[in-house]
Amino acid sequence: MRIDERAARCFAHLRAQEFVALVDYFRAVRQECLEKMAQVNQPEQIYRLQGEAGVLKEILDNIEGAEVLIAKLKR
Repeated sequence: MRIDERAARCFAHLRAQEFVALVDYFRAVRQECLEKMAQVNQPEQIYRLQGEAGVLKEILDNIEGAEVLIAKLKR
């Protein structure tokens, strides 16, 4: 999905101090998914956890790179 400038600005706002706990929560959930992935044996569970971890990584990457993303969109 393509991110527009408004969405990129929302990701940038998530870098503010009041959202640190939320971003830390996203990181912890992603880490938990990765740890569970190492423990499960069924391919369906592995695929589901991979997808969940991938979505969380994408969100975290968008939060961390929001300013760069905004600059690209302004061009």
